Amino acid sequence: WDVGQPAVTWSEEGCAIHEVRRAFQPTPQQALAFFAPEHRPAMAAVIRACVREGTPFDIEAPIVTAKGRRVWTRVIGEAEWDALSR
Repeated sequence: WDVGQPAVTWSEEGCAIHEVRRAFQPTPQQALAFFAPEHRPAMAAVIRACVREGTPFDIEAPIVTAKGRRVWTRVIGEAEWDALSR
């Protein structure tokens, strides 16, 4: 996710896991909404910490796919800043 951009870029595999069309680009809110409701607050918190402080994360959490299937996923994130970001 390029912070500040309106959409998150998912790989073909990410789209397949979420059972959405290839090249689907959700908004950050839509991407978060795929997580099972009980895991959304924790995911939102780690993403905020990554964006604000650069705290990396590696979490296993279930999503609910576009077809309604519950699937466990592993989500890994790490901040990358350019000269304008810091």
